[in-house]
Amino acid sequence: PHCSEKSEMIDDSIDLESFDDGHSPGATSVETKLAVYKKKHSSNFFSIYDNVLPSHWCDRAYKYGVERKKPWGAYITSADALDMTVSEEDIWANNDFERAIALVATRSLFYERAGGLLGPDKEQMHGTAVWCLCSDETDSVQYHIDYAELYRYETNIIYPPLYAGTCQVSPIHGPEDMEGGDFQANVTGVEHYRRFGYKGKLASKEEFQKDLKSSDWIVAKYKHNRGIVHDGNFAHLSTPITHIKPGLKRVILGFNSFPAVLGECCMRAPEHSDAFNRTIKLYQTMAALGVPITAHGGSGSGNKYQADDATVSDQPLRPAESTTDASASPSASATTKPTQKGMNVKDVLKNPALAKLLVTAARKLKAHDEQKAEEAKKLQQEQQHQSLDQTHEGV
Repeated sequence: PHCSEKSEMIDDSIDLESFDDGHSPGATSVETKLAVYKKKHSSNFFSIYDNVLPSHWCDRAYKYGVERKKPWGAYITSADALDMTVSEEDIWANNDFERAIALVATRSLFYERAGGLLGPDKEQMHGTAVWCLCSDETDSVQYHIDYAELYRYETNIIYPPLYAGTCQVSPIHGPEDMEGGDFQANVTGVEHYRRFGYKGKLASKEEFQKDLKSSDWIVAKYKHNRGIVHDGNFAHLSTPITHIKPGLKRVILGFNSFPAVLGECCMRAPEHSDAFNRTIKLYQTMAALGVPITAHGGSGSGNKYQADDATVSDQPLRPAESTTDASASPSASATTKPTQKGMNVKDVLKNPALAKLLVTAARKLKAHDEQKAEEAKKLQQEQQHQSLDQTHEGV
């Protein structure tokens, strides 16, 4: 089923409201909507837990993240998390390492340590998206809110998680191991994101830097085996890593818990998984070719944000601590039927000619991106050489 069909089935616990964050994924011209939860057990909280994972699983998560290098993602249904006959050790023994780590981490952080905060929502959640990111010196995570990215591509509805969190698995114990890489969250919720928008694009850099000094920001230092759980509406970021001990990487697990309306999308392509990245890349290519993802989509003519997503080189994949569009978005009452259906990846695969065209276009765009990256690298090297030459002349 298309996610668009599921998005019409909003119950009385969720409202949809018009929202502009300055972002138009897939060059869509469908109006952006924001899902607002009305019956969450806990809201407006930020909690820190130490010694979250069993030590050998924390070690496994770190080593696997470093060895894999690339982000990975998995989706753990609440049914599996609650069913203790589903053994993480058996899953690990079957070489499904990502699912095993995700299952242990979800149970440890969301169902055990933060279980009291989540209350009855533990049973109401469809599942939890879990992903891993590995970072090095100078890396950071831009300002954002978490939401189901694939679902937004296919509906242009921003669906924040019910609850979000991170688990820090690197053997980092103090400033001698790493400086920077702090996690910061704004406690004013979605209103802050309404003001600053996608990656902060609705305000100036100066305004954003000034806002970071306000008392609405909570800062949590990175610490080995530390978990953080917070309201899924909180905008957040991680600061640049200014120093990290040679041989170490900053590795985190990210968590987003979602309701049933998002289950199909999350299971089809978990955030930051290879399937997710392939699907997003395909949707970007379709946008570049003028093929609609959402109804009334295509090139998104007249959309002042079109340039952001009209090329594959623009990456909307925000690495969340962190990780969606197929028909006209429904009204707040979810009774309006779409007048025109768009497409999702399943529709593309049913059309071999279109699939071949998109693959060819994607390869050309990838080659173009690689050429641009190589040119930028050469330019940076030349500038570094010029700077060294000027330094020598000054000496």
